[in-house]
Order: sequence, then structure tokens, then C-alpha cells
Amino acid sequence: MKIHTLTVQSTIDQQIFRDFSYFHNLTLGGRMTGFYVGSGLLAIFGAVNLFTGSPLLFFLCVACAVFIPLLYYLFYQRSLRNQIRANHLEVPRTAYTLTLDEIGVTASTEKERMTYPWANIFRVYRTNSYIYVYIIKNRAFIIPLKDVKGATPDALWDLICSHTDRTKVFKRGR
Repeated sequence: MKIHTLTVQSTIDQQIFRDFSYFHNLTLGGRMTGFYVGSGLLAIFGAVNLFTGSPLLFFLCVACAVFIPLLYYLFYQRSLRNQIRANHLEVPRTAYTLTLDEIGVTASTEKERMTYPWANIFRVYRTNSYIYVYIIKNRAFIIPLKDVKGATPDALWDLICSHTDRTKVFKRGR
């Protein structure tokens, strides 16, 4: 079923915010790859030092390979908790209403209404549970697929793909 207009009220809660933060900061940012590579290299360097007779350097390298990612993770979780508290996301709430049509994406909140033409959309990502419509590199609208009413998530995705440049549309797992 082809749709031409769809309106979605995006309900945001702390889990949706966490999922978006993980996607935006860790998956898209490639930080996890950096941690894997960096920790792996430190562990290899430590193993080489163990075999060459430097057990102290081995323990230092392995400790850094474990401690640095762990420290990052703990500070990241603390920052997420603070953002959830600051944005009052403990209770689910409707953050905005998005209308997707032939013209573009119109976002409405209690205070404002903005239309973003399809040509100006930075990127669009689809995961198993969400569609993220990035209007600029660091600002996105979250569309939880459970909030899509009046059409299937695939029909919504087809609407987005039919109006967005193929180089800006990505489907990812997670």
C-alpha cells in the first residue's frame, strides 16, 4: 500500500532516548570500533612485553586496555542518566508530531512548527525499532516504529525512500 502523507506522534521515554544515544554516539560515531582496536592493540603490546620479560609493562597495558573503555562506559551512563533527568523522560511523553508528505518532513511541537524539504534532509537511518531522520549531522527526529499508526513501518520507509536521495538512506540492524 503506497501512502502519500503520514502523521506520527513520537513518544519519547528513557529507553527510546538511550537507544538513540547508543545509535548516534556509539554506532554512527564508530567509537566502539576505536575501543575494540585500541584495546586489542594495547593487549597485543602487553603480550609482547610479557614474552620479552617486562611483566610490569604487560600489566600496565592490559589494565589500560580494560580500564579506559570501562571508565568511558561509566561516565557515558552517568551522562545519559543526567540527560534523562534534565529532559524529564522518566515518564513517556509526546515530544513532537511529524508529518511526512510530498513536500518534506514537518515537525510540530507545542511552541513551533518547522518544515524540512526532502532535499535538505541530511540522512535517514532505519533500525529494527526506529527510523531516525537527521535534519543536520547532530540533530535527528526519532520515529519509534511502534508509534506509526495508519500505515505499516515498511510503507513509511517506502515514503521516505521515494522522496530522499538514495545516498542519504541507510538500513541498519540493532
